[in-house]
Amino acid sequence: MAVRSLTFRVLRDEKAGVFYTKCDETCGIVAEAETVEELRENLLKIIPEALEINDAAAVKEAVSVSSQPHQVLRFQIA
Repeated sequence: MAVRSLTFRVLRDEKAGVFYTKCDETCGIVAEAETVEELRENLLKIIPEALEINDAAAVKEAVSVSSQPHQVLRFQIA
């Protein structure tokens, strides 16, 4: 099975007081949370459901890159 990678840009909505994400690929996954850690955890739950993956353990965080002006979360799906 080929390994697929998904990249999410983490942005901050100061008015709402939340971090949110947009997937750089066309998978349509959107999430928000009060902290980046909560956002990462939410994505680990959402990705298998959105991509209809039966084994949630197949989704692993590959890299978390912090840079200005935003952070990037990457996940690998096996």
